[in-house]
Amino acid sequence: MPKIDVDAIAPSNATGYPAPFDAPMAKRWYRRLARIGGLTDFTASHVTLEPGGWSSQRHWHALEDEMLVMVAGEAVLIEDGGRQVMRPGISPSGPKASKTAII
Repeated sequence: MPKIDVDAIAPSNATGYPAPFDAPMAKRWYRRLARIGGLTDFTASHVTLEPGGWSSQRHWHALEDEMLVMVAGEAVLIEDGGRQVMRPGISPSGPKASKTAII
């Protein structure tokens, strides 16, 4: 299994959200890891949020699960049940159709 040099992957803050919904993602920087790691049935991204940045608009996936591994810092997970402060060591996962956003 090859080691992925995350710093060698150019970060992007591109988004498919139309204005004005794209604005909160201007402080989100991500690197796609799956393709460079040779993955075809699993996706993984390294995401960095600047203060005040959002990972995404609140959304859900109908056909796939989602998992987050918090490495550093602090963020807020928004779910149907409310808001939860996230810190390193907390790794929420959501089954298909759970609605989430990280801010």
